[in-house]
Amino acid sequence: MQGVSSEKFGAYLLEKYSLPAGRGAGTGLSGAPAVKALRELWESTDLPAAEFADEVARFFKLQRIGLLELLATEAQVEGFSRRFLRESMVFPFRSKGGTVKLAVADPMDTAAIRAAEPSAVLIPFGLANPDHDVTHQAAMVVRDRFPEPAWLCYEDHGYKHIPGLLAWRVSKLFHSGVWPTPTAPAVDPGQERKQAAIAHYTSQLLALEADWQIGAKLRAPAPEQVWRLAPPPEGWELLSTI
Repeated sequence: MQGVSSEKFGAYLLEKYSLPAGRGAGTGLSGAPAVKALRELWESTDLPAAEFADEVARFFKLQRIGLLELLATEAQVEGFSRRFLRESMVFPFRSKGGTVKLAVADPMDTAAIRAAEPSAVLIPFGLANPDHDVTHQAAMVVRDRFPEPAWLCYEDHGYKHIPGLLAWRVSKLFHSGVWPTPTAPAVDPGQERKQAAIAHYTSQLLALEADWQIGAKLRAPAPEQVWRLAPPPEGWELLSTI
């Protein structure tokens, strides 16, 4: 996802919908696109709002969530002022699976994320489960535009035991120039709460047990390792091409 930008999204729309070269003058769509805001870009096209939102999600490889779906979630807005949430156009919520997520109106706007001033961002490796993969891909889009915090990946518990999947993700990141390296952040070493949380994923555990005998591996125990994502050391970059 390196290099994904508003200019590339504008060029993508110009090509896909064959918009006239002079269309949207003042929005940056004529000549070399330089889109300043999604709304400004949308208003320069004839696309219905829903179709434009689909294009945004498709281009940036993000999961799209509709208003009705969002209203059915559990808001996680404690600690945020109403003014901040309104002006930044973000909405933190808890999904049906229990994961806390952030809905953003504009994936090209990192101001809201920067305003939170995180020192580290923890994301899944995104193994096997499509929801995990979408979350990983979306987080990597944000990382490309907001590299300042420490970016950490955790091994998706259960799924990391499927043969080859963790190695596949590590290799894919390595060859993209993002080197995952095991790290050791301070964590609660106890497994009780982790095992209790995992027990709620009944349908997934049944499939993992039938295919990969996951029960014995979870009881081992086999804690989730955390990996730091960072560029290669200076002078070692060519290893990513081998």
